[in-house]
Amino acid sequence: MKYRISQDRTFLMGLAMIGVVCCHYGWSVIPGFTAFFSRFGSWGVDIFLFLSGFGCVYALNKYSTSIFLKKRFLRLMPTCIIAGIFIYCIDLYFHAERTITYFPVRVLSLNRWYIQAILICYLLSPFAYSILKKYRAIGLLVMICCFIITQSFIPYDRVWKISWIFNRLPVFLIGMYVASFDLKLNRFLYIASGQCLAAAIIIRCLEINGVDSIIPWVWFLAASMPFVCYTLSLIKPIFDKLHLTKMVELFGLYSLEIYLIHEYFLWALYAVTIPLWCKYILYLLLVISICVILKATAKLIQGRLQKLIV
Repeated sequence: MKYRISQDRTFLMGLAMIGVVCCHYGWSVIPGFTAFFSRFGSWGVDIFLFLSGFGCVYALNKYSTSIFLKKRFLRLMPTCIIAGIFIYCIDLYFHAERTITYFPVRVLSLNRWYIQAILICYLLSPFAYSILKKYRAIGLLVMICCFIITQSFIPYDRVWKISWIFNRLPVFLIGMYVASFDLKLNRFLYIASGQCLAAAIIIRCLEINGVDSIIPWVWFLAASMPFVCYTLSLIKPIFDKLHLTKMVELFGLYSLEIYLIHEYFLWALYAVTIPLWCKYILYLLLVISICVILKATAKLIQGRLQKLIV
């Protein structure tokens, strides 16, 4: 299972990013499509965290802890800083209210809760990896329980979403666990993981209708990620036949850059009075163009910094 998921990692990241983008399309009105992604498109973030667990395991197998952390931060922070400065300057020019508070946080893109989450995951992953290697499933369950208990004691904060992040850490750990061992997704585990997805959907729908659940849907969603990612990898041949794989993988290759800037262009295009399909085309052209420049600039900075600190 892990080799199939690892092989199609860019494709899966692309699907996840498309889901997140569609979740934020507040001005698109497509019957069924809009309603579905407004409720479940954000679950693409959980796919990212699951796949990040995969990536961390492969990196920790290859590098020492210090080199691993340096490479992870070099990959992340230059892109976050460039995107943060870019958006902040444009907001400042247009006197946007978002520029009033938390200047350092916005410039570092730390106002994005996923960036906070992935930084915490990177810091915890060497410790989690050693626990998983030594104690396997027992270590996984103990760490998940510890994070869930810790989350319940962390107060909500408008900027620092630590309670949200600890609630999402189990999916990252499950990704690390699957990548650490040559697991066979037999029929029983496949069905059980799929049932967890069904439970997450049901609980989420009940939550939308004002019905609270004892067990949060995010826990069931975390347990469903092996089913979700493996199933999505199985449908890749359909995208190949439709010649859509390259487009999906483009979203995967630029997933970080798209995540950092795509909402800004959604807000900017919201008030533009042009046909909806024109907005889609303009949006894709703007986002992809900026992301290509952003990634190329970040790579230049990463290359220079790597010579200095790695």
